[in-house]
Amino acid sequence: MNNDDTTEFDAKSYWENRLNKNFGLHGTGYLGFGKQFNNWLYRVKKKTFLKTIDKLNLDIRSMDIIDIGSGTGFYIELWEALYPRMIVGTDITEISVKNLKEKFSSGKFFRLDI
Repeated sequence: MNNDDTTEFDAKSYWENRLNKNFGLHGTGYLGFGKQFNNWLYRVKKKTFLKTIDKLNLDIRSMDIIDIGSGTGFYIELWEALYPRMIVGTDITEISVKNLKEKFSSGKFFRLDI
């Protein structure tokens, strides 16, 4: 069956357009729920991340971190506060990589599609 109306989802274009319009946590969060919900959601994500990392009892200062889908750098910022040896971030969008390089000068960031 051939359906000419079917188009393949272009993730790079979708995220590039979305983040160009709204680069921030709301741009990567749930658009339909508003900024207040997304701010709450990311507070919960931060608390959960830090609690989980603490339970793992890792020597983060001796670790290299790779973050896949770095977006606006939410998790990069959390990792950076834990002082790993190195942070490498990747994202499908050029806008994210550009902004991440400007915001986190100690990290290395690459645009790629995994």
